[in-house]
Amino acid sequence: MLDLRTVFELASSHGWEQVGEANKKSRVVSFVRLPSSGGNSRERINVYYTTHTVGTCLEHPHSGKTQLFRRDVDLAELEKLFHNPRAHTGRGYYKRARMPVTPPDFSRHRNYKGCSGGCAEHEDGFEICMDNEQHVRSFSLGWHSYVVLMNDGSSNVFFDKKDYRSEGYAELTRFLRQHRSSETLPPPVYVRLYDDSEDCFCFVQYADGSFASHAHPEFLAAVNSPCPSTGEERIVSKVAFGPNKGFVVLFRDGSMEIKGISDSLAQCLKSQQHPPVDISMSHAGDWFVRFADRSCSYDVKAPCFHHAKNRCHFGRRNLLGMEFGFAGCCGSGNDNIAWFVTYSSN
Repeated sequence: MLDLRTVFELASSHGWEQVGEANKKSRVVSFVRLPSSGGNSRERINVYYTTHTVGTCLEHPHSGKTQLFRRDVDLAELEKLFHNPRAHTGRGYYKRARMPVTPPDFSRHRNYKGCSGGCAEHEDGFEICMDNEQHVRSFSLGWHSYVVLMNDGSSNVFFDKKDYRSEGYAELTRFLRQHRSSETLPPPVYVRLYDDSEDCFCFVQYADGSFASHAHPEFLAAVNSPCPSTGEERIVSKVAFGPNKGFVVLFRDGSMEIKGISDSLAQCLKSQQHPPVDISMSHAGDWFVRFADRSCSYDVKAPCFHHAKNRCHFGRRNLLGMEFGFAGCCGSGNDNIAWFVTYSSN
């Protein structure tokens, strides 16, 4: 555990000012650098003092923050970061986990099938998934956009070129390609994209459990938060972004962090005896949850979804996964939801 008195002294000596009070639940203390010290008012350092983790943040007024995590930081290295938040510590900026992450591989189901609804761009992504069903590792939808991860670490990403100016898509592309030029970073195995035309967030997890994320500060604090009861590091399993910066973070120990989710989803998570192992949310409040006993629950209001459910004969007993996106041009509310379900006909 880092000595808090020394942390405060180091921060003050390099012109950093504490923001608010130390968060005893997350065990984090935050600082911003004063302009008189040559700092940018949008720079921030979060010190997770019980886990020796330091997050350096660059704030983007419209698209949120990118937080760069450095693990196992001692006081000498912390002083270097207060002097220069971009200092290289030899540990990179991806959160490292203690064990590999192995997301469910639905290709093991012989009768794996898919059904979808959305705009033309999304349909292209659906076709990639179904044409390569034995090789797809993870799939996520955004605003007229999608990303498909393959088992070999390659990815297929589509979004409008003008959206590349968004920090979210620029960071997503970088996160997916970073392992190609690194000798130590393994390939990505899980991705989550959220884009409702106002906010664009992403989360990419790698085969060793490390991850990179572009999102708002509450989410970044949640994915890095230690176990409340033991103070030990938790390994992220799945995440879901929702409207109004709501989110759910599932950890491999069965715990979770939630913020701003619907009452129906909160009640579902609270009432189930088995822990959730997969989750997704839409910009309109729809949601899907799969539990450790392979049961699932969902609340989807889009009329086309229910027509497809009756036609294709999928439901709570044979659903494997569900993704939501934003079709945008197809209307308002539940009419512009894109969705893609995978199910088994066994």
